[in-house]
Amino acid sequence: MLSTYDKPIEQMVNAILHTLCYNDRTRLQEIWRDESVNGTITNLSLNGTTRAKRKDKEIVEYIN
Repeated sequence: MLSTYDKPIEQMVNAILHTLCYNDRTRLQEIWRDESVNGTITNLSLNGTTRAKRKDKEIVEYIN
């Protein structure tokens, strides 16, 4: 479970990932490779804040 302190950090990281995925094809490929191995974004889309879940689902759909 995330502490109250972790939620703003999670949302900030999520916003950065979202921006990278939609604006930088090279980073998108790196993120896709990492997601294939670790499933980090998928995990956040299941366990993150409401806002993070929404953005993470968009990222996962975009990279698949």
